Amino acid sequence: MNAMRDHLTCKIGVYEVEYRIRTKGGKYKWYYDRGKITKYDQTGKPVFLAGIVFDITEKKVIQQELENKNKLLAEQSALDGLTKISNHSTIVEHLKSEIAASNHSKEPLAVALFDIDDFKKVNDSKGHIFGDRVLVEIAGIIQSKIRKSDLVGRYGGEEFLVVFSNTDLEMASMIGERIRQSIENHCFEPGLKITISGGVKQYAGEEITALIHAADMKLYDAKKSGKNRVVS
Repeated sequence: MNAMRDHLTCKIGVYEVEYRIRTKGGKYKWYYDRGKITKYDQTGKPVFLAGIVFDITEKKVIQQELENKNKLLAEQSALDGLTKISNHSTIVEHLKSEIAASNHSKEPLAVALFDIDDFKKVNDSKGHIFGDRVLVEIAGIIQSKIRKSDLVGRYGGEEFLVVFSNTDLEMASMIGERIRQSIENHCFEPGLKITISGGVKQYAGEEITALIHAADMKLYDAKKSGKNRVVS
């Protein structure tokens, strides 16, 4: 053990170490070991070491449970409570990170902003519970159509922002169209057709707000020209 070696070579005055031992039953027990050399021979070599060992298994179990809970809370705080995809702040922070990476690597980067067409009519005619189900299903469809290197987040209300890592405008537009078609062909309820419109923009060195705004303007063009389409 490094702590013991450092103590024997006089690098530290007291050694302290935590370690685990596997029991005969296959379980692990944790121990805290602390000690120091108390006697040396005439040549200065250590001949006696005194120390104490504590069983800290229960403490380690509690600590691990706390770490797991904190990890779960961190994951939950990064997700939208309804759709379970990234929430607004998470997707924006991710985009900031991707912009920095793109500036460094010079690899392309693109974003797509999607909005459910006439979603208010869906809520008004079918109720908000049904509307929530539509949001969840659309989030799942988008998630299933993007790559592992991409990320989708609920940007707000019925808007979804997708960040396409290392992707140019042509590829992002193709994936966006694939998403649009999948939602158009999805059966949310017999006889009910739900569509989305989208705007795609490739990063060109602008600020993050300008990039998202440009995608939003493309989305506006899609809505203005008849909805159920992706404009890039």
